[in-house]
Amino acid sequence: MKFESLLAVVVMGLAVGTVQAQTEAAAVSEPKSAWSVEVTPYAWLAGIDADVTVQGKETSVDQSFSDLVDKVDLAGSLMVVADHDRWEVFGQGDYFALSQDGSVGELNGEIDSDSYILTGGTGYRFDGPFEGSKIAVLGGARYTHMKNELKIHSVGSVDKTSEILDALFMLRPSIPLMENLRFNPTLNIGAGDSDLTYELQPELQYNFTEAVAGRFGYRRVYYKEEQSNGNEFDGSFTGFLIGLGVIL
Repeated sequence: MKFESLLAVVVMGLAVGTVQAQTEAAAVSEPKSAWSVEVTPYAWLAGIDADVTVQGKETSVDQSFSDLVDKVDLAGSLMVVADHDRWEVFGQGDYFALSQDGSVGELNGEIDSDSYILTGGTGYRFDGPFEGSKIAVLGGARYTHMKNELKIHSVGSVDKTSEILDALFMLRPSIPLMENLRFNPTLNIGAGDSDLTYELQPELQYNFTEAVAGRFGYRRVYYKEEQSNGNEFDGSFTGFLIGLGVIL
């Protein structure tokens, strides 16, 4: 963690000049690192809103906004942002297990989803149109492991595991709103194993100190994937996120 210390030395007479010279020499011999790294664990209260086809069986999964917390069995997320001059490296990882009600025709059941999402990229930060604002333009990729199991009451269950790798074009603006508060959204779009994927993550960041920052926002990660065997996934993971990070 980055800590700042302030050493105040008040000396009378000729001793002032001596102390200043020693301080300047120490600053030259011990240069500070140009890297800044933020590590933020956060909670993403994600739910599924999707149409899923598994082995020829179609189901629609819908969730009400107020039910997001009840749907999450287990979740864990981490965001890392590293800056060096105008260069930025971004990484985000999510794991969650969800259980939601589903249906096939008139038959009722549930769908269990066990997934992790790894998103990363690197790029260059340009000056933005507003004073103090910047926008990072990055190239990156997203890897998604998704296992969906469809359970139909009194019938049985089928499951499908997918591994999806997509190339991404990413934008990460940073806009100051007031002292210590910034609007830091993450936007990306891409394709690869999926026909289309995109992410919308509007987010506020508040710096409590130079070393501690809180984040609050909403995230939507969308996929449209059609496989040659007839399996399909057309939907999104959505929900609030909140986190508290440290700046190294």
